[in-house]
Amino acid sequence: MAKHEFALMDHVPQAGVRYDQYEGDHLICAVVDDDAIERHLSEFEILPCYAHTVDIPCKGLCYCGITLIPPHTAGEMYRMVSHDSAFGELIPMLLRAEQEHKWIIHFGI
Repeated sequence: MAKHEFALMDHVPQAGVRYDQYEGDHLICAVVDDDAIERHLSEFEILPCYAHTVDIPCKGLCYCGITLIPPHTAGEMYRMVSHDSAFGELIPMLLRAEQEHKWIIHFGI
């Protein structure tokens, strides 16, 4: 089954830098099955995010690419999925990102 991976970033993404790959010092990952992501895709379409770089704003997750999720968006996403056990590993990461003002990187399928 296809998977989406999420990692808490250890620094704020910089303008002009593409994050096609990310290897943070303390990479904390959460894996979510594609089926769970697909169930929420229409909800996610309102989330302000960035595609591959903070220079490209977008809405929702880049399904097949890289999404940079800012802290305030992580909080919104948390409220959307906190009731769905399929997001088990991601739920505490989203909450932590919002509380600690950290960014999350999403690696699509």
